[in-house]
Formats: sequence, structure tokens, C-alpha cells
Amino acid sequence: MAVVALLVRSGGDRARTRGPVDQPPAHAPEEASASGRRSAARRILDERYARGEIDEQDYLERRRRLDEPDG
Repeated sequence: MAVVALLVRSGGDRARTRGPVDQPPAHAPEEASASGRRSAARRILDERYARGEIDEQDYLERRRRLDEPDG
């Protein structure tokens, strides 16, 4: 019984020290280049589509615009 209590307690402690999962690490470098900004925008677009915030038509149109060469 005591072994089970220790295992449960140690597992709970590890979960609390991990921190929030949905936030990037504080030391994440900023993406300054045009391709870095484009890939960050694409990642955000993909996430919004995956969450259902935008429909397929809107996703494809925005993706097309992101993929256009700068001009």
C-alpha cells in the first residue's frame, strides 16, 4: 500500500514540474527572416484549420496567398 502511495505521489510531482504544454519555451528564438515569418504564418493557419476555426475554402485561399512569391 505504501509503495502505491509513493508511486502516485512521485508521478504527480513530475506532472507539476513540466509546466504548461501549450506555451513555447521562453528561450524560443524569434523568426526574423521572410521565410521564417511565412512558415510561422503557415503553422498558425494549419492550427486554425485543425481547430475548426476556418473552413476548407478559407484555408486553401489563405494558403495559396501565403505560398505566392513576394513581388
